[in-house]
Amino acid sequence: MGRDDDPHIGIASESAIWTVAASGGKETRLTPLGQNASSASWSPDGARIVYAASPPALGNADLYVMNADGSAPQLLYDCVEWCMNPVWSHDGTRIFYVAAGSFTKQIEYCVLQPQGAVCGIPLATGVSTFILALSPDDSQLAFRWDEVIDNVGSQRVSTANVNGSTQTAVTGNLSDIYDLAWGR
Repeated sequence: MGRDDDPHIGIASESAIWTVAASGGKETRLTPLGQNASSASWSPDGARIVYAASPPALGNADLYVMNADGSAPQLLYDCVEWCMNPVWSHDGTRIFYVAAGSFTKQIEYCVLQPQGAVCGIPLATGVSTFILALSPDDSQLAFRWDEVIDNVGSQRVSTANVNGSTQTAVTGNLSDIYDLAWGR
């Protein structure tokens, strides 16, 4: 994969997770063939990657975790319908993700423990979101949510404490919000 001091760039293509040295070189596929993978998030120590994936024939996506070199991929959480856009907490103890589908529309998280992960813990419900960003101190989430007003779709950004309390809309109606990021 390159020298230890040469950082790597993670790439999520339409159906796989790849890396390449920041200085350039050959791309390395990390996820197994036959698995549709997306939405990768590196652990804070750079040792592991969490991502959403599904077999090609299935319409749902579960959470998986693997070593940074692609070895030892394993199912982290078997989601009810779709889990997507996992975000690793900066302290490495939690993974936040969006659970979506016809039955579920909420932000959930996993607590990572030595004996295994506990996932499916709900935070914000009914938010119809697909985009999350975690604050630098791991205390708040920013998320996009969708609504329809007078038959016109719009999007807003809200924040919430990571325990789900104090949900606050921070923007008015916008459109085409594709990503969120916190600054310091």
